Amino acid sequence: MIKIDENRATKAFAMINRKIFNNILEEPKWDIDYLDTEYGYYVDGTIGLTDVFECRADFIDTLCHEMIHLCQDQVFEMDPDHGRIFNKLVKFARKEGVML
Repeated sequence: MIKIDENRATKAFAMINRKIFNNILEEPKWDIDYLDTEYGYYVDGTIGLTDVFECRADFIDTLCHEMIHLCQDQVFEMDPDHGRIFNKLVKFARKEGVML
């Protein structure tokens, strides 16, 4: 089990932002708390994460997933979805070894 707080989320955000997004993303607002039905979400500039993950890989995968939605919003100025742009960014993140 891995416990998440804002400090840990911010550090992981910086690493993913550098490796995948070339530091173009602005840091979001954070909502870190127990979530019983999901690991994370993105809504209106806020990334929400559950405060406990089974392992670091689940945490990084979830954060990267939500950062892709943040990128769709901030960079592409589109409503976040799981379409073409999302899938291209997931593929790139996997190639770079950030997502499984």
